[in-house]
Amino acid sequence: MSTVFALNNSPYYYVNPLMLGSIGLTVPTTARLVRKLAILMRSLADANDGAFLPGIQLGVESDRALRSASGQRALSSIREEYDVSYIVHFPDYLVPGPSGHTSMLGHALSFLPAHLFTPRMFSDAVLERLDAAHAIGSETLVMHLPAMRERDAETVLTYFTPRNALRLQDNGQLLSIENCNNKGNPYFGDIEPIQWLLSCLGDRYGFCFDFGHYIVERGSIDNKALRLAARTAAVHHVHINDRRSDAHLFLGERPDGFSRTKLEAEERIYVDEVLSNVDPDNTVFVMERNRPFDPAQLEEAIRRLRSALSL
Repeated sequence: MSTVFALNNSPYYYVNPLMLGSIGLTVPTTARLVRKLAILMRSLADANDGAFLPGIQLGVESDRALRSASGQRALSSIREEYDVSYIVHFPDYLVPGPSGHTSMLGHALSFLPAHLFTPRMFSDAVLERLDAAHAIGSETLVMHLPAMRERDAETVLTYFTPRNALRLQDNGQLLSIENCNNKGNPYFGDIEPIQWLLSCLGDRYGFCFDFGHYIVERGSIDNKALRLAARTAAVHHVHINDRRSDAHLFLGERPDGFSRTKLEAEERIYVDEVLSNVDPDNTVFVMERNRPFDPAQLEEAIRRLRSALSL
C-alpha cells in the first residue's frame, strides 16, 4: 500500500437527496453508492497522475451489506473494477466498554442493554467484522473509543482480547483507534491516552487521528501532541471546523455561517503542525463528509492535502 486518499460512505446519502446529488443520483443501496464513490475517487486519482491510490471508507451505513455474502461479492467486484482500497469503520454501537456503549446506544438504534454487552460479545462482533473486511480485501480498520473519564480507561483494555489480535495478524490487518470528539473533554479525546492504550495492545493496533475531533471545544492546542499524532497515525480523518462543532468541512471550505478567519487559522494549524510532518507513504487519509458538496470542493481539498504532504 502507498498513500491512499479516501472518501467516506455516509448514512446521509441514504436519506438526503441533496447529499446523494453530490455523487450522482442513484437508488441508495450500499453497492450502488459505493460504486458511485469508486468512480469519483478513481477519476480524481487518475487526474492527479496516480499521486495517490483511491479509497472508500465503509461505516455503519455499510455494515449490513459488509456482513452479507451478496454484499461482499458486490463490494469485492467494485474494488477489483476500480482498484480502490477499502477502510472499514466499525459502527459506533460496538464502542468497547459499558460507558461508551451506553452513550452510543440510542444513536445506533441498538436495543442491546449495555450491561449485557460483555467483552466476549464485543470480541465476537469484532471478529465477525474483521473477517467481513478481509473478504472484501480491506486491510485497514478504524474504531472509536468511548467518551469516558480516566478512572474507567483500564476497563476498555478488557474488551480487546487476544483473539482479536490473533485474527488481525492472520488477516494481515491493522485496527486503528480513533480519538474521541473532544466535546466534554473525554479521556480519549486527547492523543497521549490513546498512545498508552496502543502500547498495551501491541503492533496489530494503530492510531487514527481525527483533527476535527481534536479541536472541538478545545481551549488551547498542544502542538507537541499534534506532532506526536503526525508521527504515529496510520490513518488520518481529514476535515476541519471552527471549534464550535464537528462540522466535517473540507480543507479550503469556507461556508456561510462560519468565520472565514477562524477556519483559515484552524487549517493553518492542521497543515503546519500535523500534515506537514506526516510521512504519507503507507498512510491513509479519509476526507470525511456528512453534508452535500460540489465536486470542485473535493478537488480543492485534494489539492490542498497534496500540497501539505508535498505529494
